[in-house]
Amino acid sequence: MLKSWTLIVLLLCANRGALAEELQIYTEYAPKVAFERNGRVEGFLVEIVREMQRRTGDQGEVRMIPWARSAHLAQEEPNVLLFPVTRTEEREHSYQWVGTISTTEGRFFARAGSGVAVNSLEEAKSLASIGVPRGFYTEQELTRLGFANLDRVADIDQLFKKLLAGRESVVVIEKVTAVLWLREHQMPEDLFVPVYTFMKTDFELAFSLKTPPEIVARWQKALAEIKADGTYERMYRARPDY
Repeated sequence: MLKSWTLIVLLLCANRGALAEELQIYTEYAPKVAFERNGRVEGFLVEIVREMQRRTGDQGEVRMIPWARSAHLAQEEPNVLLFPVTRTEEREHSYQWVGTISTTEGRFFARAGSGVAVNSLEEAKSLASIGVPRGFYTEQELTRLGFANLDRVADIDQLFKKLLAGRESVVVIEKVTAVLWLREHQMPEDLFVPVYTFMKTDFELAFSLKTPPEIVARWQKALAEIKADGTYERMYRARPDY
């Protein structure tokens, strides 16, 4: 009887190993949520993805690269997983969506004391310069809405430094990113002030279109499981205070 059970366990393990895939998993820098420390990528959303890896059995190191590069890889190659990806109408058919892992609000931030006020998107179109991270959903949506005053910046650090230097009228970014950047640089949290809420949207896990559907389904199942059994909620509550 013991031999029979041993054989069953071995077969199950072998089957899981046969199903497991080597994935290319990419994220981008966001303070506390996804960042590098001592050569390792860490953060709340990173730990969510690693827990899902544990459940699916799929392998692959989480790597941090600029969004524009990871988005390009996802258009060209199979088995590419990106997070967090903002789900917009423009991106709807560019990825295979796993599900929501967080929500966010894009806001216009000005430097405290600058006197900049924004009461509508039409008013924002008359500003001298609006800093946006290149390739982000905010850039894509504002471009779609006809904004001609966007300054497309390569990374978050450069974005905020330009705002501090007065080289941007406003920047468009999530509140959590602004707050945590200020904390990380030991600056007052009221140094950037929100002047207009742009849009609320979901952060999701997304696979490249060339990824086999069975892999996507496996990850959809894992996400549903961690939400149903309380794992996601526990990890969410344990995340750093924003």
